Amino acid sequence: MARLVLRRMTSRNEDHFILMYHHVGPMDRLGSLSPYVVTPAAFAAQLAVIEARRLEVVTLGELVAATSGERALEPRVVITFDDCPRELLDAAVPELERRNWRATFFAVSGKVGGHNDWDVKRGSPRVPLMDWSDLRELAARGHQIGAHGSSHTSLRRCTHSEARAELTGARETIEQKMGTAVRSLAWPFGDIPDGYAGLCEDAGYDAACAIFSMSRKVLSDPFAIRRILVSERDVGLRMRVKLSRSYLRARPLIVDRRALKSTGAIPGRTT
Repeated sequence: MARLVLRRMTSRNEDHFILMYHHVGPMDRLGSLSPYVVTPAAFAAQLAVIEARRLEVVTLGELVAATSGERALEPRVVITFDDCPRELLDAAVPELERRNWRATFFAVSGKVGGHNDWDVKRGSPRVPLMDWSDLRELAARGHQIGAHGSSHTSLRRCTHSEARAELTGARETIEQKMGTAVRSLAWPFGDIPDGYAGLCEDAGYDAACAIFSMSRKVLSDPFAIRRILVSERDVGLRMRVKLSRSYLRARPLIVDRRALKSTGAIPGRTT
């Protein structure tokens, strides 16, 4: 059903900007995670560009619901955060809420209240993650909580049954702890497994975010929704370019090293 709904609406609603963040904090403290770190000053500057463009900011769930209708929408922005590091509560959330904006946070259900052990194994700094109380508070204030797997395992390296257990377990755990429905997912490491559409539908998801897609339409595949990785350098003109329709059209043709990492074409950490 989700695939049918989104396929029907993409011709009318393809110019939305789904932004991907991980960390908002001091660059020196986060060390080797720096490609995925935006300082608070840069984050505020990026939000200022969105504000100046007068783009409406919505959660992923709100965008999916809005685009299921027959009416074409003006371009909208979805701000997403993977992993739910705790620093976002002080460094990112106040900037969003000062503008009355809400974001989508993808939590690793088995690591909530813990740390980013998948990064630590690769030599990166240990970063505390939000606990269930933090996530419930975000949800109470209008933010969306989605799933990022149960253990932040690459599902492309799992068997079909293992991948299904990761996805189903993540949704069920978050729903039980939060008391709200979970319908959105972000693929750990951006790795999309074989049979991903069926896996998502069986696990009860309506939408899943990827990183890279060869499609020129952001929402052409509801379970591999293309996102725009935002970095520290994306301020001023660079941010304005990323929030342009020409960027959406050209991006599938741009060789993005980080995006290629997510496909396994070149080695390295992704999301």
